[in-house]
Amino acid sequence: MHCGGWARANGASYAVDRCYVYEFASNSWKVGAQLPSKGYYFGADYHPSWGLVFTGGKYYNNYFDSVLITKDGYTLREVTKMPVAMAYHCGVIIEADMLFVTGGLQAGDVAQRETFLYQNRSVN
Repeated sequence: MHCGGWARANGASYAVDRCYVYEFASNSWKVGAQLPSKGYYFGADYHPSWGLVFTGGKYYNNYFDSVLITKDGYTLREVTKMPVAMAYHCGVIIEADMLFVTGGLQAGDVAQRETFLYQNRSVN
């Protein structure tokens, strides 16, 4: 499964606003959920109880503060907003219910010097 980022086709690069899901049975990629915006430079991690989690990101000079989750690549939900919109950061699931976000840049390419923890009480 892959969501967002940059793609290249016919010599041109462009930002992606979709998830893509690899289906083993057909040995092919299928178009999945649509993201709220085109974007790249997300923090991302995977855990069986969360699914694929991606945090923040940006599209040109627009930085995001969202925390998005998908377990199947076809459905997407926002579980919270981060205190600061950021990109180029690290988002890591450190416990079955805890997300750690650190580093990166805020809008204006200002260094992000705070670390955030988010406890997701809705995961199994």
